Formats: sequence, structure tokens, C-alpha cells
Amino acid sequence: MNKTPLLAVKNLHVSFRNEEGWLHAVQDASFSLAHGQTLGIVGESGSGKSVTSLAIMQLLAKNQSRVEATNIELEGQSLLHCSGEKLRQLRGNRMAMIFQEPMSSLNPVFRCGMQVEEAILAHEKISRKMAKKRVLALFEKVKLPHPENMYHAYPHQLSGGQKQRVMIAMAISCNPALLIADEPTTALDVTVQQNILELLQELQQQYGMGMIFITHDLAVINGLADKVAVMQKGKIVEQGPVKEVLQNPQHPYTQGLLA
Repeated sequence: MNKTPLLAVKNLHVSFRNEEGWLHAVQDASFSLAHGQTLGIVGESGSGKSVTSLAIMQLLAKNQSRVEATNIELEGQSLLHCSGEKLRQLRGNRMAMIFQEPMSSLNPVFRCGMQVEEAILAHEKISRKMAKKRVLALFEKVKLPHPENMYHAYPHQLSGGQKQRVMIAMAISCNPALLIADEPTTALDVTVQQNILELLQELQQQYGMGMIFITHDLAVINGLADKVAVMQKGKIVEQGPVKEVLQNPQHPYTQGLLA
């Protein structure tokens, strides 16, 4: 059993530059995630959930934001002191993210299969033929109908749920250790939402990934996460094992969310 946490975030602060100076978006956030575990980050819009995940991935624009922390460690390696080149290697390879909006995350002028293929080729030295074979296998894994047709389809030819499955295939294409899912079901109808959640759980068990699942819906976290961190106005106000927090919430904000 690996004793080193997969991810350890300690005293994370994120600020954005505006006309008056610096606006604090996340303040003093600390949490950890073990291999194969799921952490749910819950809170209403604007509470700092997505900003936290973008800070972990080091995807915030450096000229407009300031990310400070005692440490952000992935598999024992500090992400705060990585070069741009090293971060590019880690992103997609050891840590990957499914973004909130599948409609705008895929490039409309490229075929879906090609976009996933390029993600694989960026990280692995394999032939294009082998990469295509991998993409078709991934499309099958994420339960896309007629993988060959999906490979050649453009994003506008797919439904919202199908686009999200393409994004999931891209995120898991290099077998990352950490998967961050940022409200991946927001734009989808209820039955499709349930299918996507089940698929993510299935893939997590298959690959043994650690997962951060970001949502504003505590009910979603109930069956999905091991631990939960509740965010309000940029601060983690409560965190702990999911059953404990949901059955006996201590903070008035968590009680309000549950109600």
C-alpha cells in the first residue's frame, strides 16, 4: 500500500488582479487525496472550487493570478517548482482534467478522434496507427456507439453526452494517476448525468485513479466520494469522510446546502 498521498495541497491561496489590486479567490485551502480515493469539493458558484482545481493543474494565467502555497505535491513531486516543460509532461500524463463545458472544450474544426489522438501522441512515442487503435478502444471503453464513426465525427455532430464521453476518453488516454472532474455533468440532462457518473466510477476502479469531483450538488457526492470538502467564499469550511459530513454536518453553510 502506497503511504505517500497521491495529492497533497497545503495552505493554498489564489488571488486575481483587478483595478483595485488583488482579489482573494481561495484562502488557506488544505486537503489530501490517497491513490484510488475520491474527494468531492462542494459549494455554490463562485466559492472557489474550479479555481482550486486550475491552481492544482497550474493552468491559471500567470500575469493575472497569484498562486501561493506551502506546497502542492503530486506523487511526492512539488508542482510549484516545476518548469513549464515538466508541467506539460505531467498534464495529461499523470494528472488530467475534464472541464465543465464539453460544448466549448472540443475544437469545432477537428474531428473528435483526431483530438484524442493528438493528446496521446503529445505524451507517448507511438505511431499514428497505434494511437488511432488506442482511441477506438477508448471510445469503446467510454461506451460511445460506433467508435469508428465517432472518430471521424466533428463535435457539432455529437450530443452533449457524447461530447462529454469524448472528453473523458481524452482525459484517461494516458492513464493518469489523478483525474479532476469539474462539474462534468452540469450541461447534461438527468439520465445522461447518471450514466456519466457511473462511467467515471467504473473507469476509476479499472485504472485505480484518484479523483477530485467538483460539484454544487451534495446528493451527487453521496454515492461517489470517500471524502468531501465544503467551500464557501474561497475557504474550506468543513471536510471529512463523506458519510460523516452528510449525516452530521457541523457548519451552518453545510447544513444549508443539505437543506
